[in-house]
Amino acid sequence: MVTILKELTLSGCAFIPTDSDMKSDFYISSDNPCTIFLEQPLLLLMTEMSEANSFVLTIRSGGETGVDRAALDAVLNYNATKNLPNLDNNAKKSSSSLSVQVTGWCPKGRLADEGEIPSKYPLNETPNKEFSQKIEWNVRDADATLVLSSSTTLQPDTGTNLTLKATKKMNKPCLPIFLDGDTETNAGEVLRWMNDNNVKDLNVAGPCESYCPGIHANARHFVTSLLEMFERNNEAGLLLS
Repeated sequence: MVTILKELTLSGCAFIPTDSDMKSDFYISSDNPCTIFLEQPLLLLMTEMSEANSFVLTIRSGGETGVDRAALDAVLNYNATKNLPNLDNNAKKSSSSLSVQVTGWCPKGRLADEGEIPSKYPLNETPNKEFSQKIEWNVRDADATLVLSSSTTLQPDTGTNLTLKATKKMNKPCLPIFLDGDTETNAGEVLRWMNDNNVKDLNVAGPCESYCPGIHANARHFVTSLLEMFERNNEAGLLLS
């Protein structure tokens, strides 16, 4: 008698793990050549491999218009597309190979350049209304900071300058990316940089929309492309876990 514990599907074949009564590692059913019965130790190995490829990535920002909010929007849309929860810092990993959570510090009162930050963004308020505090706290709590800008010709705005100064002061990794370059090339550079610095909590910063019109759409497209590349590499086992 074979006890069926769980049935998995891979490349059109059913893989059915059995109890320890099986004497061989593999047993191919004569009734269905595509049905393979697996020993329990091999099942455990498969489970460990699956868990090893799971990854929780945190994207944080201050919720300002422009780049900050674009990063949050990209994650919220990614999770909605993948039917994943928008995780908080205490959430457990989902069954997907890549889980992305959003967080960040924003000024007291959820202040932003063009009014109050919408409640759909799960941000924490700092004790005071100074923009500099949320910038410093996001840099402090992240493993590294990614600064997105439209081009090399655009001078950093006040918030971006404060971010760059904070990363230097705290000796935190910081990578500037200019969105007028090739998206795939830029995303690949960011991914390698994140791997090299073991980044699992990424602060995303850059100019606000009023300073650089159109930056939200461009930054959102880039972060979406980055998440998709991140997922592909993670599923291939090319990322740190």
